Amino acid sequence: MANIVLPIVGGAAGFMLGGPAGAMIGANLGLLAASGFAKSQRVQLPTVEGPRLAELRAQTSTYGNVIPRVYGSMRLAGNVIWATDIKESRNEHTVSQGGGGGKFNRGQRVSQTTVNYSYYITLAIAICEGPIDKIIRVWADSKCLTESVLSSAQGKYNVHLGSEDQLPDDIIAKYKQAGTFPAYRGIAYVVIEDFPLADFGNRIPNFTFEVRRSVRFYPSVEDKIKEIVMIPGSGEFVYSTSVCTKQNFIKTKLREVPYKGKKALNMHNYEGKPDVILAVDQMLRTLPNLEWIALVVTWFATSTNSGKCEIIPKVEFHGNTNIYPQEWSVAGYARETAKEVLRFDKDTPTYGGTPSDNSILEIIAELKKRGLKVMLYPMIFVDQIYPEAKPWRGRIKPNNAADVDNWFNKTNGYNRFVLHYADLTKGKVDAFIIGSELVGMTSFTDKANNYPAVNHLVSLAAKVKATLGKEAKIAYAADWSEYHHTDGGWYNLDPLWASPNIDFVGIDSYFPLTEDLPQAQITEEKIKEAWEKGEGWEYYYQTNRSKKTNFKGFDYAWKNLEHWWSSTHTNPDYKETSWKPKMKPIWFTEIGFPSTDGCANQPNVFYDPSSKESYFPRASRSKVNFQAQREALNASLIIFRIGTNRKEKNL
Repeated sequence: MANIVLPIVGGAAGFMLGGPAGAMIGANLGLLAASGFAKSQRVQLPTVEGPRLAELRAQTSTYGNVIPRVYGSMRLAGNVIWATDIKESRNEHTVSQGGGGGKFNRGQRVSQTTVNYSYYITLAIAICEGPIDKIIRVWADSKCLTESVLSSAQGKYNVHLGSEDQLPDDIIAKYKQAGTFPAYRGIAYVVIEDFPLADFGNRIPNFTFEVRRSVRFYPSVEDKIKEIVMIPGSGEFVYSTSVCTKQNFIKTKLREVPYKGKKALNMHNYEGKPDVILAVDQMLRTLPNLEWIALVVTWFATSTNSGKCEIIPKVEFHGNTNIYPQEWSVAGYARETAKEVLRFDKDTPTYGGTPSDNSILEIIAELKKRGLKVMLYPMIFVDQIYPEAKPWRGRIKPNNAADVDNWFNKTNGYNRFVLHYADLTKGKVDAFIIGSELVGMTSFTDKANNYPAVNHLVSLAAKVKATLGKEAKIAYAADWSEYHHTDGGWYNLDPLWASPNIDFVGIDSYFPLTEDLPQAQITEEKIKEAWEKGEGWEYYYQTNRSKKTNFKGFDYAWKNLEHWWSSTHTNPDYKETSWKPKMKPIWFTEIGFPSTDGCANQPNVFYDPSSKESYFPRASRSKVNFQAQREALNASLIIFRIGTNRKEKNL
């Protein structure tokens, strides 16, 4: 029986070792055991060799290739300009099994050697004409390579940005004698040593590179920008300077059992940094003269009807989760007690959640450490889908004066929102915005020359000033259509502008400039001229832009900032307001243009299909156009920063 059974068992083991040949060996092992062979034996199986390249050749390169010249950011395929032969590494691995079994039958010991071959390439790849600023990312075929892959355990990765004084590469110097190879000056190239080919089928992959080259003619737009608004303002941990991770768990009677892996919430880059740190790094490289950051932080209005509206912080999700290193918390709300943002469907939230209080303190400290001044910019988003999705906060309107009082003063009212951030950032910020673009509220009147929301803003400014002290500048950021006067000709915001607790007149400056022109006809000179002519300066439009009406003088010409700023203001009741000529400086709390053609025609619109406020500028062909945006911003910055006439200096 043993003579029958043991060969079968041995044969099965042999198949696991190596197919028919192994089966034969296994059968022999079985017969040896059955015949009472008691002495220990060592059986050496045939050496198994892994796949090996039949021919070792380097990736070919093209002679006479055009050398690309890059402006901005671009992904390029490189051209191999030098390479060694592919290096083969032979690795042997021996495995032994068996033996033992007692005094008279200690069994047989089987060993087998496996030989594997690994392949590596060392090569230099030219990318483009230099100098460039940076190689942002590298791909091998479709795989994005991290720094750890490029600088593998036994290799090295050198980057040459293409300066005219770059030195010869030290990797190439290992293989060629000094003086026998060039430094490739003026060429941006990389040299990779011992790049492993196993993940690419033991062949040389096609390398592509995303590179950046900034070309500036001083002073460029980037050189002119000294202040910038930091958004998105929503996102629970978008401003955290630590990598925050989310761990889901199942709750049992005894403990929380983690399931799935940890997910990074604010690290979506190849450098392993919190997104905001990478963004600040890039911002400071791009804008060398930056001085101020306006840091937007948002709560959510639940309705455009102020009588039904609450102002509250919101989160992005509930459920069994743990957040590391610190959970979300805002103004005493925890994740469990805060409401979620609304959703268009289960995978599409209307907004990100309110940034956690701790993340606000972290980013303020980071910006101050970088030598920047910080203006905190509390802002409300309207989180409603029906009847209209994501309307502008300027659409919030009261039905009566009682609605206004309630909107500011109730438990989940506007004052609580603003005063929370004044308390949170006391002694930490250089300026503070108490509100912005609340046109529907500030234009409401219950009797002649009485604007209840403006009165509340005056009181709120006093409370914020008392909290932050004289060190922080306090302001309201009015919409460009709001700062001047109402449709009835009342200077409704003048009590706020004249308040001793308001330090400057803030304007979100999205004035219409060029007169509905196609982009081909818009030039920087026309944009500059439009700041002192046209709509808002010489005339205004009636409803639906059906009829132009000329201004009688400049009293109501809302684009004529100098006239408004340097004049007394008289209301329709013939009484002068509390505003005194030139009593406060004007700050553009926002200025910008959409990245579309025709952006100078209508700077105040933007494209967002999820919002009812989504529009392209008048006369636009609905095309993305970064050059149009750049020209409009450059022309505007020249008018208000670098001009030489009296108006520009004063403002």
